[in-house]
Amino acid sequence: MLCEYGFGMDESTEQAKEYYLSALKDNHPNREGFMLAAGADLGMGRILSLEIEKEKAAGHLEAAIAGGEPAIRREAEVWLKETERK
Repeated sequence: MLCEYGFGMDESTEQAKEYYLSALKDNHPNREGFMLAAGADLGMGRILSLEIEKEKAAGHLEAAIAGGEPAIRREAEVWLKETERK
């Protein structure tokens, strides 16, 4: 997210996608902790939605809804509705 929005570093959608994909790998050391996977799915869903990759975005957003804590689920639901409208 820091890279996606440029907090404390250059904004880079491509770099953010790499970080999110790394977090979604099964062997990532923090995969089960701190809702890392749900947050990464939410981030990937946002980026792919903006890039008009609806099917891929929807998959990530649905995963965030299924596995996220309430705040992540709410944001993912909003993004999923927007993605479906495009």
